[in-house]
Amino acid sequence: KCLRVKTLQSVIVHYQEIALKGRNRPWFVKRLTQNLRDALCDLDITKVQVLIGRIEVVLGPRADWMEVRERIGRLFGIANFSRARKSDRDIQELTKAILNDLLARNVNSFRVTARRADKSYQMTSPDIEKHIGKSIKDSRGWKVDLTNPELVVRIEILPQQAFYSLDRYPGQGGLPSGSSGHVVCLLSGGIDSPVAAYRLMKRGCRVRFVHFH
Repeated sequence: KCLRVKTLQSVIVHYQEIALKGRNRPWFVKRLTQNLRDALCDLDITKVQVLIGRIEVVLGPRADWMEVRERIGRLFGIANFSRARKSDRDIQELTKAILNDLLARNVNSFRVTARRADKSYQMTSPDIEKHIGKSIKDSRGWKVDLTNPELVVRIEILPQQAFYSLDRYPGQGGLPSGSSGHVVCLLSGGIDSPVAAYRLMKRGCRVRFVHFH
């Protein structure tokens, strides 16, 4: 049966500390979005856009996923990111799309985690988890493990679309580069100055290095 699933793949970027910035949050999110565009500008990226509480990076057909993952993983201001696929918000279509992608997977245990950015969606997050979890268990026979699963199926419901992902990667955390101005670091031959520079970069500073010999 033909699935109503969009073929475009995306990277869903989540931030953490930025979300606590109150009225200044849009400025920090804009800075992080621009940093993503700059870091990926020479790859096949069709769009970088802000969604509710997250940023979407749309991958083109020639995008090198390993290179995209490495570059995003080096950026400050990111809590975690996932390679995700868009799907119809209809629960049946979403379930079919996930089951189709799981055909290439073979694990012993799994769990489903759902989040709703759109609270008006007809099903609650636990209901989504139970429905899709039961379908996966019936289809693949895998054991449900809510504590230490081999595979976590993550689902995000937004007002116009749904995303699901099967992998998640940690980010560097902190604040986006350039959000805290410029500093100069005296770079010596020891370990203290590089560590200090890294900690400043993680707090959003752009560091200029100076070395005297």
